[in-house]
Amino acid sequence: MNITDVNLKYYDILWSSSHLFTPSHWAYYSIILSLPHKRCLEIGPGTKPKIPIENNYFLDISPVVVVKLNRKGAIAKVSNLENGLCFSSNFFDLVCVFELLEHIPNDEELLVEISRVLKKNGTCLLSFPINMKFWNDFDIAVGHVRRYDPDKLNQLFEKAGLSIIKYAAISTPWPSPFVGKMLTVLAKYFPKFIAIFQDFLDLLPNSSLRKPLQLKNWGKKLPSDLYNFSTIFLLLSKK
Repeated sequence: MNITDVNLKYYDILWSSSHLFTPSHWAYYSIILSLPHKRCLEIGPGTKPKIPIENNYFLDISPVVVVKLNRKGAIAKVSNLENGLCFSSNFFDLVCVFELLEHIPNDEELLVEISRVLKKNGTCLLSFPINMKFWNDFDIAVGHVRRYDPDKLNQLFEKAGLSIIKYAAISTPWPSPFVGKMLTVLAKYFPKFIAIFQDFLDLLPNSSLRKPLQLKNWGKKLPSDLYNFSTIFLLLSKK
């Protein structure tokens, strides 16, 4: 089974057991509203979209998610992203990709596509796991292909025509190797339990998805604090 099939199987079950949350639940929402967002795309939202749902665009691997979004007035389509993004060039003011890039084998191709569909000076918001020292069996269980090396982020995005403008280091709780093995077993045999438990954790006031972000400017020198965090949030601009 390839990684796309792994992700589809795991997340379709997961999202089937989770109701669709309103974007205002999440800390990212206030950042999104502060940006030009006349035409927005969110890729891989699951049941936790961050952009306003009605009349905005979504792509997700899960048919379950697409049905739920379209019922709320979204323009959502099923896509595994293997054939690029099904939109014209220079189409969006804002593209959001949260906790998805680490699942994509051809991540560089996806970034090029994101840059293509963004308007000039358009904004891309991303979040993804960093630092391989946090890697364990649970990363594999949830379909991660990688965690990103902070030292290589500038190079990764510059190749796609994107520039990092701001960032926030996020302390997303991640299990120890031992707990990761236990959660891997639960995810395999009791995925609905994992969905319910994850929703509970995400809704806590101090969860990584709800705690307000403190965006900092991204300078020429790599921020030293990145090496102690498990997740990064980036605001990028198309060159």
